[in-house]
Amino acid sequence: MSVTIDDALIDYVAELSRLKLIGEEREAAKRDLSNVLAQVEVLGEVDVDGVEPITHPQPIVNAMRSDTVRESYPRERILENAPDAAQDSFRVPRTVE
Repeated sequence: MSVTIDDALIDYVAELSRLKLIGEEREAAKRDLSNVLAQVEVLGEVDVDGVEPITHPQPIVNAMRSDTVRESYPRERILENAPDAAQDSFRVPRTVE
């Protein structure tokens, strides 16, 4: 499983990653990607016959609880901590224009 790392592949991966690679960055990306793929090839050679696949090293159990209605903090008390509140809501700075 040998993949040729050429300029077209680097351009494709850079576009998918939304990266603009210039000069030495392109060559470094080629080297790095080649090294990663070489390591993947080594992993592909490992004999895993008889090894049971796992998804988690520890058993996972959901802690279920009943869904019950409980008292909440009063809205006014919560909004007292807000640096800026309006109409029973937190006001925050605009992040998208």
